[in-house]
Amino acid sequence: MVARMIEVGMAFILLFGMVFFLQASGVAKAPLYKEGLALNEQLAKYALLALENFNSTGDGFRDKSIMDLIALSYLTRREDFLVQAEEDINYYLPRVIDAEWHVYTKDGELDIKSENYDSTKMRGSAKTEVLSFTELIVVVGF
Repeated sequence: MVARMIEVGMAFILLFGMVFFLQASGVAKAPLYKEGLALNEQLAKYALLALENFNSTGDGFRDKSIMDLIALSYLTRREDFLVQAEEDINYYLPRVIDAEWHVYTKDGELDIKSENYDSTKMRGSAKTEVLSFTELIVVVGF
């Protein structure tokens, strides 16, 4: 009986040591749930900053940021501003963040997501107001 308890105790210590080594060395990454949420929220804030600061790639819109295009679409009700903003979001966000993302407005005018976003389990978000018309929400997930 004592030998069996020592055997189980040694197996537990060995298993605990291997898990600790894998976590400490970074060979296997398994973030805690709260750490993953915080990381996703930070990535969503970076994505939102990219939308506010990066200039458009469109020929007639090079002096305007993506957020400017979204705001102009609400002010003028012209669809070409929103179409160009969607193209720019698809261009910039995969280059800025290495995660799946979803960008949308509360009123549904803008709704665009990355290819594998629906398969994410852990998500974090950031939001900002577009003039006083609606909220723009960026969600990032792993």
